[in-house]
Amino acid sequence: MLLVEDDGWIRRIMRDLLVDSGYAVLEAACGRAAIRLASELLPDALLLDVAMPDLNGMDVLRYLRSRRRTRSLPVIVISAFPRVLPPDGEASVQCVLGKPVEVEALLAAVRRAVEPHAQTSAVGTAVAPVAPLSSRGFCRLDSAVAGRPDSDAGSRRTAP
Repeated sequence: MLLVEDDGWIRRIMRDLLVDSGYAVLEAACGRAAIRLASELLPDALLLDVAMPDLNGMDVLRYLRSRRRTRSLPVIVISAFPRVLPPDGEASVQCVLGKPVEVEALLAAVRRAVEPHAQTSAVGTAVAPVAPLSSRGFCRLDSAVAGRPDSDAGSRRTAP
């Protein structure tokens, strides 16, 4: 499972919920990191925030759908404004969830998205979450906050 959310607080809550539910979770704090990870690792599903500073979720979705390798990746969109998503975005996603996300709705959407992959993946195996990519150099960090753990301020910058 690839969790893409630029807000560090929301990302941590969702990551903890998913890990506690038995899912292996990778994290991305920006759209560029999401594209890179999704393309390289082909996760079983993608939880994708819409409003992000570098590339918004719809741009990420359009890019992934334009590539043969990631075209069929199950995507769950999370948005504070789910009713204003463009029709082309809605047609190519498994589910659209509004923020604040209801726990049961999120877990049900994730189960539906990864079910077809359950036979061939390690999604059912809980692993320690990977550090957010903003702290690993995929999204440029603000030098003033780079040393602070769990800071999401760096995710507001774009990758070079």
